[in-house]
Amino acid sequence: MTKTCSDLFFKDKDPSDETMCDFVYTSLVNVHPEEIAKIEKTDGGWKKYWDEVLQSAVSRITHNTY
Repeated sequence: MTKTCSDLFFKDKDPSDETMCDFVYTSLVNVHPEEIAKIEKTDGGWKKYWDEVLQSAVSRITHNTY
């Protein structure tokens, strides 16, 4: 996750939440397609998982690192 955030901030110094969500999704689906497919099949899918689990983690990483 930290590498993904680093890659994102190398490309965009001030990404929007939507940009972060899309970038993390693309990165994870390339590395863990089966796990992302499972998340997508859950109620609320990726967006809910992003909102409830990952968004705060990515925010902490970016604020502590950048």
